[in-house]
Amino acid sequence: MPQAAAAFEGRHDFARFHQKDPSRGPERDTVRTIRRIEVVDEGAGQCRIDMQLDGALYKMVRNVVGCIVYAALGRVSLEDVREALQRPSAARPSRCELGEFPCLPASGLCLERVHYAAEDDF
Repeated sequence: MPQAAAAFEGRHDFARFHQKDPSRGPERDTVRTIRRIEVVDEGAGQCRIDMQLDGALYKMVRNVVGCIVYAALGRVSLEDVREALQRPSAARPSRCELGEFPCLPASGLCLERVHYAAEDDF
């Protein structure tokens, strides 16, 4: 899992890792930066994935984590993940391109803190 997670760090076009929300209109820019992503072993076969990013697209985090899980299971190759990040606009800009990894449920997400550039650390 850590190797798959590391592939997502940095500035990438996440066109293949989000779902379009018709109520919001078209996405203008799908480029985002994941500043840090870490897989934390919590024991007993459980883990947590911590992310620090500059913003997320609709269902992007759920799709990224689903892809990491499928890469760990061997259902998606690391090379496929890297290619999807390097060539986001190829043929079908969707997660189906990578062999249909799951969009994980929102009930597993926890937003802990939002930082704004103008704020000091608190």
